[in-house]
Amino acid sequence: MNNSFETLNWLVQKEQLFLADGTPTDIFAVVRQDNRDVFTSVKSGYAEFQNHQMLELVKSISSVANMEIHKAGCFQGGRKTYVQLVSPVSIDGIGDNKDKVNFYSTCLNSHDGTTALSWGSTNITISCQNTFHRAVKSMNSSARHTRRSIDEVLNMISLNMPMIDESVLEAERTAETMMAMSKKLVKPRDVEEFIKNIFKVDFAVDTKENTNAKRFNRAEVLKEAIRSEMAQKGNTAWGMFSGLTKFTTHLSSKNADSREANKYSGIYNNMDNVGFKLASQSAI
Repeated sequence: MNNSFETLNWLVQKEQLFLADGTPTDIFAVVRQDNRDVFTSVKSGYAEFQNHQMLELVKSISSVANMEIHKAGCFQGGRKTYVQLVSPVSIDGIGDNKDKVNFYSTCLNSHDGTTALSWGSTNITISCQNTFHRAVKSMNSSARHTRRSIDEVLNMISLNMPMIDESVLEAERTAETMMAMSKKLVKPRDVEEFIKNIFKVDFAVDTKENTNAKRFNRAEVLKEAIRSEMAQKGNTAWGMFSGLTKFTTHLSSKNADSREANKYSGIYNNMDNVGFKLASQSAI
């Protein structure tokens, strides 16, 4: 992962693809222009949404919403890009260690067709740097890369700002749920049930020999992550969920760039959100 505005100082362009005999096709490559990296193939209706357009978009929102720009960057060689604003939402004094959680409104884009232009709420727990991202799940919160949808998203965000408002509301809801989780005690069997729902491994009956060894090993890593987080944050649903975000943020893959990309949109983002739902249900 690269975190700076300079890392977004490049363009992408659609370039038509041809058959070996020179016959043109209706398929285009999306090519990063400074290093000629091919991100994906698209149809003619695809419209590039350049990094400078996203930065201009977020800067205009920053000015209107009075929210400071936190950082910008990219994953996977520029295939996914983001810009973050500092959210007015934060948590102070959560858990036994009186931790702090900062929230950010995050604009995500991709040049490889994997995600729509979208907004979400991202938070970082200060003591451990665990991250958690929740996308804004409304019909107007994202747009596919077509000329019409990009024009619409510019109008919706720049003029009406529904997505930034929704991302702040999502941060408020998440913060409230996290505080409730920090007050809900959990037992060892609750932790085992939590891990079972994440990795389909039941430590009461499963062993490395009678189940998938890789999955069992990952479940053991998660169990240790939960143990270490609960030792700091308390034997609560918050401590249990923090163990999951520690696993997905720091331990789930040796490739840090891939790990971080998947925290925002991918397998680890899905895992975090499943875990958040499970932990929050236990706090009800």
